[in-house]
Formats: sequence, structure tokens, C-alpha cells
Amino acid sequence: ASLDIALSADGGNVTMDDGSTTIFDFNTDDPEFKIMDDAQVANYLSMAVGANGATTIQTVDADAAAANLQITADGTAELAGTTVTLDSAGDIVLSADGDNVTMDDGTTTMVDFDLSSNAPTLKIMDGAQVANYCSIGVAANGATTITTVDADAAAANLIITADGTVDIDSAGILTLDSGAGINIEPAAGSAVLIDGTVSIDAGV
Repeated sequence: ASLDIALSADGGNVTMDDGSTTIFDFNTDDPEFKIMDDAQVANYLSMAVGANGATTIQTVDADAAAANLQITADGTAELAGTTVTLDSAGDIVLSADGDNVTMDDGTTTMVDFDLSSNAPTLKIMDGAQVANYCSIGVAANGATTITTVDADAAAANLIITADGTVDIDSAGILTLDSGAGINIEPAAGSAVLIDGTVSIDAGV
């Protein structure tokens, strides 16, 4: 018959044991479900529900800190909340076998960490048009390229503003290559100091 089974525990607990040791404990007074480690019942997993449905999932290792919690989905795993906080006493590791970790505003991808082993790249998109972006890519030997892209024109300007000193220290040649002019504009009353041998090739 398709009838319900009701367990009513006036003492506040419904438990299940293996003949000697309690393994499952349903606390019906302060709603909590607990699964104990059968080798040491002081180690357990619990799920407790409080006011407004506030739920706490907790693991306890009575002797150390090895009560790890692993969630494995044979499909997509999704965590959704009004606010989601990752709070770790150690590191936080994001491991993406598909090579990309992305961040969006609910609909549009705004930040893309491409973890490809040959050229990892961080890309930050323009929220109004994602084809416009700034990227930082690292290749062999640490060779790093900062690129800005304007899909429609050439207005993806790159501005460096430092609340202090800007120091470019190159182990090799320092090249300034512009499609237009190169302006050096010190503040009024300041000097431009060029120290060392200077060769100027003005194309004349």
C-alpha cells in the first residue's frame, strides 16, 4: 500500500545502529541529522537546520583536522546564493581541466582566466561589448604581452597611472614603437634626464 511511515520520537532522537554502535542520529528536537564514523563516533558529519531554514553542514574530526568534505557530481555542480563566500584557513584552489575559469555578471562573461599550458592568459572584457578587451598573456621564458583590443576602431587606449614612481628596468633593449608621435611631457619646471650614450635615428 502507498502509505506513509511516520517515526515519532517523544525523546527527541531517532537512531540507527549496527547492533552496538549508533551510526545515524536524527535529532527531532533541534533538527539535525548526524552520520558517525563507525570506527570512532566522535568523528561525524552533521546537517542542522535552524530559524528561517538556515542550514549548516559540518564535518568533525575529534583528534585532528582530517574530516574533509568532498562533493562529486556525475554532471554539473552549481552553488547559488544571494551571497556566496569561500572562506579557507588555507589556500583556495580552482582547478579547471577545460582550461578556463570565468567570471560573469549573471549573463555576460567579464573575466576569463585561460589556463592553457602553452600561453596562460588573463582577459578582462568591456561589459558593453565583450569583443573589446585587455589581456595579459605569458609565454615561454616568462615573455609577457599586454594587449588591448577595440573590435570596431582603435580606441582601446592603455593608460598607466601610478600614485608614485614608474620605473621601467629592462635587462635588454627598451623600445618605444608608436604608430604616431612619441611625447615626453614632464611637469613644468622639471627636466628630462637621459644618462648614457644616445643614438638618434630620425630617418634623415
